[in-house]
Amino acid sequence: MGYCGIDCRRCPAYVASRQGNSRERETLADEWSTEQYPLSTEDIYCEGCKASDDMVMVFCAKCVIRQCAIHRNLANCAQCSEYPCPEISAVFQKSPEARVVLDALYRAR
Repeated sequence: MGYCGIDCRRCPAYVASRQGNSRERETLADEWSTEQYPLSTEDIYCEGCKASDDMVMVFCAKCVIRQCAIHRNLANCAQCSEYPCPEISAVFQKSPEARVVLDALYRAR
């Protein structure tokens, strides 16, 4: 699980990386590239949010939520005294399942 509550095992980049599927990584690079942010097959490599910066997707390495949790030495955002913050709330807009996971962890603290 990522710091934000998203299940990394469901991420296509994570799955393709773990399976060593370079063809799928190439497909994802084509699908996820934009004119402003072109991606190569090499950019589509991820060992999960909690891996070192060089083992996660480029945009995941720069994720403010990930950087915050690492800085605060948290296993996930539910451990934070400021949970839920505006940054994690923005994630919940696109990934409501992440809120379910983190809310359960928050209640269990």
